[in-house]
Amino acid sequence: MPTASSTPSSPPHGRLAARKRTASEKREAGRKPPPSKRSRRCERGGTGSEGSGCASDKAPKQLLFEEAGARGSREASHPIGSSVTSSYAGSDPETLQKIAELLAAIPTGEIAYGAKLVGMPLPNLVITETGEVIQPPYSRNRLHRMKLYAKQLREKRFGIGWEQIHRTPTWIVPGSGVQVDHPQWQSFLDDLALEAAEYLGFGSAKLVPQLHGLFLWEMGSVFRDYANEYYDPIRVGTLLIILNDDYRGGQIAVACGDKELFFDPASSQGKYFYIASHNRIKFDNLPISHGFRLGLSYDLRLETHNGKYFVEALVRRAEEVESELRDWIIGWALEIEASQRENHPLLFVLSKNYDVHDMSVKTLCAADRAKALATWSSQKEEYGEQHALQVYLVQVVAVVQNQHRRDGVQNESRYFIQWATTLDGGAVPRVKETVVDERCLLQPEAFEDGAVSDMGSTTTIIGATATTRRTRTCLMLLLCKAADMFTERSQAG
Repeated sequence: MPTASSTPSSPPHGRLAARKRTASEKREAGRKPPPSKRSRRCERGGTGSEGSGCASDKAPKQLLFEEAGARGSREASHPIGSSVTSSYAGSDPETLQKIAELLAAIPTGEIAYGAKLVGMPLPNLVITETGEVIQPPYSRNRLHRMKLYAKQLREKRFGIGWEQIHRTPTWIVPGSGVQVDHPQWQSFLDDLALEAAEYLGFGSAKLVPQLHGLFLWEMGSVFRDYANEYYDPIRVGTLLIILNDDYRGGQIAVACGDKELFFDPASSQGKYFYIASHNRIKFDNLPISHGFRLGLSYDLRLETHNGKYFVEALVRRAEEVESELRDWIIGWALEIEASQRENHPLLFVLSKNYDVHDMSVKTLCAADRAKALATWSSQKEEYGEQHALQVYLVQVVAVVQNQHRRDGVQNESRYFIQWATTLDGGAVPRVKETVVDERCLLQPEAFEDGAVSDMGSTTTIIGATATTRRTRTCLMLLLCKAADMFTERSQAG
């Protein structure tokens, strides 16, 4: 069965690449708040002093940021990389509401998704034309006859001579000539297709796998800019199941527009791996440097289709929402810089609660993963003149005390961070010291009973006081001083 998803390893590690922006776009972004809010700000030429609401004309510096780490003692409770003050800046409610709306609007779905496989049944592979049965474990000797048969097919179909085949050692037996023999295989395949549908953005739609071919990649096998453009409208994706791990190299890059993912199955912690991808995207396969890779490729088909190419609309919508989200975060940064006061983090409650061992982008459900990937890519940007964005996964506990008194019920709510990790799962204890309160909550109602399903909630009653503890897993967005982040990084080095 599929288990925790493997994170694509292209920088930034395990996430969708950010939309490419030119230097002039970045300068404009650093100077201006979102267009819908600019009418409430002063004319250009301000210096960023309190009350001006404007940043200077100087373009933001190009800085590279790394995780600040877990150093330091709890001398004061405050966000990383920011000065200690006793009050939060009064952020514009419209700005925070818009950021919450955009996070909620990020579409679920990726151009491709990869995961390690645990408990996968290893089938017998039957070559129907020759009667050969390839049994696991799949050794080079057992694949020799399959390779010779694939060579004959290739010579007949494409007229390619031995020298050309020797230079491109990829061997294919079409799906019509292969039987996959295992009593549990179809059930396993159906479950895999359900997971692929969720992470590719098809939701609960049923994707039907149809065997396309048995592939054998040997040392030196490589292809560039391969586009899987099929003109059958119900053939919407591809599912590649890799059946061995005793090889090296063979990294796979997948791209659609400015969205790009990079998978390295040979380096995953699982023995077996799969990659699901949309139709109408491009692939690059780097050479196998040691051993061989064996895989089954399936077409993913919808039972019905409206004739539109889904992945292009998905990418376009994701880019639009991510771009608008960055613009509003710029507005948030400019408000903080104009106020000259302490900023506070923003907490966006995810759709599920996660155990501390599962707080990583590679283990999130599809909807939460899409939001994490979108914000992770935004960390590469600069905001305003002074700030950089840091994003974490945090477990937030809300402690609500309802005390029944003669004059009514007195309610008191306190919030604290119980656990914090980077998006790739690295613990960051210092983030736990960040002070949070109700002003940080982008969806206050999400902490109420019944607002979100399967969330932890306990109530203790002592005398006239009822204490309720509710735990939620959140994305935490934190604007840090860019100069302070750079200083901490230099000291760590």
